[in-house]
Amino acid sequence: MRGAVALVRRPVEWALTRTVIPCALLALVSAWHAVRQLPSDVPSYRRWINGPLPSWDVPGPYPVLADLVWWPLRWYEGLNPNPIWVLCWTGPATLLACVLLWRTTRYPIPAINTWLVAAAVLERCYWVRLEPIAAAITLGAVVAVRGRRPGLSGFALAIGALIKVWPAFLAPMVFALTRDRRDRVRWIVAGALPCVVFLGAIAVLRPAAPMEWFSFAFGRRIQLESLTALLPLWAMALGSHRWHTIYRGGLDSANLIAGPHLPVIHHALQLAAAVALAVLAWRLLRWWRADRSVTRSGGPGVGPVDREVIVFCSQIVFLLILIFSGPVFSPQYLAWFAPILVVALGQGLLVREAMVWLVACALTNAEYPYLWDDITTPRVHAMAVLTLRDLVLVVLLGLCLQRLWRLTRRGTPGDGEPVTEDATVAEVA
Repeated sequence: MRGAVALVRRPVEWALTRTVIPCALLALVSAWHAVRQLPSDVPSYRRWINGPLPSWDVPGPYPVLADLVWWPLRWYEGLNPNPIWVLCWTGPATLLACVLLWRTTRYPIPAINTWLVAAAVLERCYWVRLEPIAAAITLGAVVAVRGRRPGLSGFALAIGALIKVWPAFLAPMVFALTRDRRDRVRWIVAGALPCVVFLGAIAVLRPAAPMEWFSFAFGRRIQLESLTALLPLWAMALGSHRWHTIYRGGLDSANLIAGPHLPVIHHALQLAAAVALAVLAWRLLRWWRADRSVTRSGGPGVGPVDREVIVFCSQIVFLLILIFSGPVFSPQYLAWFAPILVVALGQGLLVREAMVWLVACALTNAEYPYLWDDITTPRVHAMAVLTLRDLVLVVLLGLCLQRLWRLTRRGTPGDGEPVTEDATVAEVA
């Protein structure tokens, strides 16, 4: 079995390390195909630009700095603003991410190719969204903290969170990558500075709806892509009429599901998530105390590479639990994992996890937009693809938990080299 897995892994790893130009061309074709599709979120961005700071005086779903990102769309009068968005923002953001990976990672080619392939297979959920901008800024925060520039890292992460909320979910990982107490203080102070300026501007200007985006982000109803809706959608696909889908337009337009027992399913998932996060926190705290006592007694403790693997896997597990238990699982959420996995892959780590993530990205693109009409109906073949995507992410969760439990058990020796099972990246590169 291990030999068969190796035969499958080897060509994929070779492709991720030797094919920069084809991956770049694939990303360009994907961007070209995405900009030709309407409608998308970019026309909505343009409609919301109706004042100097729209989300302050007009309720909006994104933090205030997103308005500054949307600004180039104000001067475009054509029917399709998608090309302007790609040329001004998501294209440069992708190029910035590639440059950062080239300058800061040990094995830049597989990291860059993985980012480009993910952008290509996510397609519309990448090129015509805010996600690549926030992801590139978050990537900058990760590589800055690894390069002993905690102030820049904290500032970049805060800016990313004021453009799109989700970079704040990666704060535990970035904070855990700081080296010592002085770096942690610098990271916290620099990260708090944009937030203080934002709150100060609210106090001075007193806009009409300064925090509407916050209630929007954390007050969503159950949508079709969520794990809560999976079983009811299957029941509908097999002929049940107890549940039905609803399209709600407006500012927070979405396809929702309605029917009995949905709150019970959702609360059960949230309870399971709370228990899982508590177990994860207990395990990490116990490991941290044991490793600290070993280090104080003069022992080697856990090596720096294994420590990074623990931090990366913990963050992936946290994100997956958060997404699985939430009422929304939008396709662009797959971009949240990019700053974690490409940095890890650039160090020769988490190869299997990165490949599983790419498969999930491809299945997510199949789900939206290509099978979306069949999911809203719903139909069996579309539900099979959606379920397979969720199962692939469960596999990713299992792989990360396996690594965590192995590296955080008592008595695990530290090492200073990449994890042996991922050494094939170094060999191929």
